[in-house]
Order: sequence, then C-alpha cells, then structure tokens
Amino acid sequence: MPCGEEPESRVFTPNVDTAGVYWWRAIDSTTLQDSLHYLEFVAMNGITEIYLNVNNLSNVAGFGEATVQDAYFDETAMTMHIRPLQEFVRTAYAKGITIYALHGSSGELIIPTSPSRTSFNRRIFGIRVFNYISAQDEQIPGLQFNIEPHQHAEWRAEADRPVHDRPRRQLFMQQKMDFVIEMHDTLGDEFRIDWCMPFWWNVTSARPYMNVVGRNGAEMSLYQGLVLESNRVLVMAFRDNADNMYNIARHVVAFANAHDTPVVFLATVSESNAHARFYEAGKLEMYYQLNRMRDIVPKDFVQRNLLGVAIHHVFSWYELQYERT
Repeated sequence: MPCGEEPESRVFTPNVDTAGVYWWRAIDSTTLQDSLHYLEFVAMNGITEIYLNVNNLSNVAGFGEATVQDAYFDETAMTMHIRPLQEFVRTAYAKGITIYALHGSSGELIIPTSPSRTSFNRRIFGIRVFNYISAQDEQIPGLQFNIEPHQHAEWRAEADRPVHDRPRRQLFMQQKMDFVIEMHDTLGDEFRIDWCMPFWWNVTSARPYMNVVGRNGAEMSLYQGLVLESNRVLVMAFRDNADNMYNIARHVVAFANAHDTPVVFLATVSESNAHARFYEAGKLEMYYQLNRMRDIVPKDFVQRNLLGVAIHHVFSWYELQYERT
C-alpha cells in the first residue's frame, strides 16, 4: 500500500530525539517529485534528520575567484538543481526534519593532494552560496562526513603485509585525523559537523595503525580523535540486533560519554553479510531492535540525550518487507 496509508502499528516510532536516514541521491528537477514521496515516508516514520547527497551544489559559478556574495548559479543550475533542492529542504523543515549535507568518499578526499579535494572545496563553496541565496527554512546547517580510507585501493594492497608493517594504512589514518582537525578549524564555526565511522577504528594488536596523533601532539585511537573534534559521531554498528550493535561499539560510547559527545547508532538494510543487516529481519524487527538501544546503553548516556539512531539508507529501507523474509 502507498506509504501514506500504512497503519500506525507498522511505522517506526523512535524513542530517542535524534533519528536519521541516509539519502545518497541528489535532489534535482527529475527526482524532486519522487523524493517528496520518500520524504512523506520518512516523516511518517519519525525521522528528524536526513543526510543528503548534495554533489550537485558543485555547479556554482565563480568558484576560486568570487566571494559567496558574488558567486551565483546560472539559470540552468537554478532550474535543474537549486529550486528543487530549496523546495525539498523547505518541505522537510515544515515536517521537523533537518537536512545535512552528506560527504562520502572511499578515502581520496582525506589526501591533501587528491583531485577530489578540489571538487570537495567547490561543493562546500556551493553550499555556502546555496545558503546565502536561500530562505531561513531552506538552509543546510550541518555537514556529515562519511569517509572510509580503508576502502582505498592502496589500503587493500597492504593486506598481505604483517600488521606492524603497513605504512600506507598508518598514513591514511593520520591523514584522516588531520582532515578531521582541518574541518573543525575551518568549518566548525559555520556548520555543525558530524563524522560517520566504522566501529573498529580502535587500536588493537591486529590494528596498531589506528593510533594517530591528534591536536597538540596527543596520541590516541582514531575513534577518540573523532569524538573529541566533532559535534557528534555516527557509528556503523552493523549487526542485526541491539545487543550486538552496542557490544561492538561500546568503547565509542564509553569515550563519548566521558566527553559529552552524542553517538548515533547506524543500522543498515543492504549490507552483504546477513548478520550485519536487517534485510532478512524486516522493518518491524529493525524498529524493535533500534528502540531497544536505550535499554542497553548506559542509563546516564540516555538521560543526557546523547543517544541517537539512523538507518542506511532510505531507498532500501522503503523497499524492506515488514516481516522476516
């Protein structure tokens, strides 16, 4: 049945204040109406935040030479990308949903000399221009970074080396930490900045390269650096029940709890491993498990409103069956 007709017993009713969803498809004139349909679905299911692909905001004129006040989107870009996005953000805002700009990369973005840094800088400039020309209820107030250097080809190339001799992995992790600090220092006064990370970015005997140097020369695990430098962290706690989701990420919660940093537990529908996803379990089981999170994490963490949940991603969630397949 259409999403607007789903019975109340089948909708997600989150029991935490922050409930997000990933939205990897950009909004433009060809996707707007379909996207508004999906927006109705997520609004009905208690979502408070959307992490949205905004790569099309790179279509700004004057990048590298104009100020935000002088730069512009030409009429083609306004018609194709900007006005549809403004309508989407405005409609979401009216439903109590905040839009965050989602930045994803297999790892290249963190590397200072990577060509992807130029396209990233252009996109950030485009977000600034978009906010400058848009009404208050059309603003994008925050950024989320979902950057996974372990997906980089050069990371995988070191798989056969002894764990204590993987220099490229160590370099990627340090570059990640440096990038986190850079974003905090250059964008933190303008945007809320969140970081999404795997649960396993902690130092172990199998992963000594997770040790990085943070601000002021402090040594730490990479996950600790993200907790210290961001407004909030989202953890890819990809398991198919709440107990396992918490158990694989409890070190993040413990450190975040000590530093008053919120943690959002991220569930997935479409991961390849059955034990890591809710594809077979169905919507109702996923809702049940996500709402169990507040009964599993430390009570003071919940009471201080540091717990959130999110779903990856909107299209696979929409198509998910209600009952176990």
